[in-house]
Amino acid sequence: MKITKVINSHGWRFPAVLLIFALLATVAVIAADSPSEANDKRIRRLREEIARLESDIASAKKSETSLQQRVSDLDKKIALKKKLSLELDGILQRNKRQLRQKEQRTNELSQQLNYSTQRTESVQKRLVQLRDIARAQAIQRYKHNRRPLWMYILAGENLSDVLHRIHQYTFLQRAERRVTAELAAETSVNLAAEEELSGLHEKSSLALAASRNQFKLTQREQMEADAQQRLLARERDQKTSQLAELHENKTSMERELKERQAALSEIQRLITKDIAERERRRQEIPERESRARRQGETQPERPTPTGVATRGELSWPLRGDVVTRFGWQRGGAYGTTTESPGIEISAAPGTPILAAADGVVAEVTWLRGFGTTVILEHVNGTYTVYAHLGNSSVAQGARVTRGQTLGAVAEVNSEESTLHFEVWNNGRKQDPMTWLERR
Repeated sequence: MKITKVINSHGWRFPAVLLIFALLATVAVIAADSPSEANDKRIRRLREEIARLESDIASAKKSETSLQQRVSDLDKKIALKKKLSLELDGILQRNKRQLRQKEQRTNELSQQLNYSTQRTESVQKRLVQLRDIARAQAIQRYKHNRRPLWMYILAGENLSDVLHRIHQYTFLQRAERRVTAELAAETSVNLAAEEELSGLHEKSSLALAASRNQFKLTQREQMEADAQQRLLARERDQKTSQLAELHENKTSMERELKERQAALSEIQRLITKDIAERERRRQEIPERESRARRQGETQPERPTPTGVATRGELSWPLRGDVVTRFGWQRGGAYGTTTESPGIEISAAPGTPILAAADGVVAEVTWLRGFGTTVILEHVNGTYTVYAHLGNSSVAQGARVTRGQTLGAVAEVNSEESTLHFEVWNNGRKQDPMTWLERR
């Protein structure tokens, strides 16, 4: 009633209607603000994601330690195999030396046996000569007088002849005994040399056969040791490569963890700032209403989104293959898990990026890991996020229509160029595949 009187008395009917709509829009904006519970859920999810990343980093560190230990063990095994090869080579060299020594001893015994054989033959010849002389003398005595030896000696013409005959007989007897003793000694030496040489030949043959067998075994072991050494070296190279890859993966996860932690801090700061801004606007509502009644004006507000943004009806921002899907993803060489808040769509650099539905540009910013990012606000508390833009063709607060160009895909040197696309509804992340229209 009071408002009607004021309108009738001052003729402010049309401005008053605008004031009423402004108040209703303000109330709608306040009511549409994301509740603190949804913000808490977003923070909890980010913290869970950070905890998962920390767990993955701990697992990567354990794997890195295990690989380092394996590389160290492989180095030790390779060193032992090298030592074994050196030992086997030493055994081969010792066997060769022993064979050479045995061959040298065999040659020495052969020479000694030859010398003894020659001496024996010489002594035998002398003995034969002496026996021939004694036999000839005995035959001569027998032919001349047919008497015994003692009678032959005593039959000498004089004492000098008797002594000569005794000396001659004694000389022959001594010479025969001496030559016989020499022959026996040489024969004994020859027999000993022959036995030693025969035993040495037998032992040498056995030792030579054993040495050859040992040589073959040692050679086979050395070949196996060399082959194992090559396999161990190849495995060590593989483990070293895996260790470097794991270290790089761990460094990447640590960097991503820092970025997520920084994002959490930034989100907390923005939420705190937004709460303070809402409280300030709520406290300023009476003053704005009073000023509007006095001046008949309304304060400019950010445009309200219009159009349709319902599940299964959003347009695709570009055409391309979905290379990363929404939610937790397990991949890489070590099975690490990361959460994707949206999807990744492959596209060539410079491909235009289109708005998925009518809306208002809520934010144009740069985020670490995402690059240039555009956030659109749609009806019913729905937001879409477009990241990895090389440039942006819209400004914050501007209205956009479905299919309008927002920017272009950025060129990436080290990886495949993609568009990162997210959908949020009432402060919660959504699977974009359930919101996009079927292709």
